[in-house]
Amino acid sequence: MSARADALAARLAEVSGQAIEVIERIPDERWGATCEAEGWTVAATARHLTTAIGPEMAVARLLAGGQAAPGDWDALHARNAQRAEAYASAPRDETLDLLRRGRQEAIGFVQGLDDAELDRAAPLWLFDDRVASAQEFIERVLIGHIRGHLASIRATAGV
Repeated sequence: MSARADALAARLAEVSGQAIEVIERIPDERWGATCEAEGWTVAATARHLTTAIGPEMAVARLLAGGQAAPGDWDALHARNAQRAEAYASAPRDETLDLLRRGRQEAIGFVQGLDDAELDRAAPLWLFDDRVASAQEFIERVLIGHIRGHLASIRATAGV
């Protein structure tokens, strides 16, 4: 066990728990409102949080193994645009269920990392090919991604 991994997992649990609480409290009439920052509905932005957890864990897993993760911005933006359209009216209950399951999986994954894995690093296209450690990725992307979209959801939905 790693105290650093436990601390990261606790931060992830906190922010993802906040996301669940906020999504549960969104008034029905605001679920279809458009988030200014993303240009997506609240529903699509909330669903985006759920669909990003798995791929983000995959990147963290690669970095923890000292491997670079493939990807590029154009493909990411295209995939996000497609999903935003497809999930513009995503059911809240389904979104919450997916978020709860993804949250538990991600927390367990982060808790299972040791200090050596957290310190391993590789070039990362998301950071303009700068070398990034697994810990930095978890902080900035797995945790930070939720935090950023959650702020947008809160501002749009008024919760």
